[in-house]
Amino acid sequence: LAGDLKIKPFKVGFAAFFQELGKVGLISKYKDKGYTVVKISGKELRKELCEGKPIDERIMRKPVSQILEDYYAGGK
Repeated sequence: LAGDLKIKPFKVGFAAFFQELGKVGLISKYKDKGYTVVKISGKELRKELCEGKPIDERIMRKPVSQILEDYYAGGK
């Protein structure tokens, strides 16, 4: 691509869903406060999708998981 990219990338860090907060937050901000992390592993999610298991809605919204369930049910 030709041209000058006008945005500058920056590191945000790693995020996780925190049980007590009920939302995703930066690990660097909440890790030392004793909050429970709900693990999000792409490998585990793909395995569960391939097996037709429901995905925790704290991790992925139902409409998104349904699209991926349909995709993986097709043998991808």
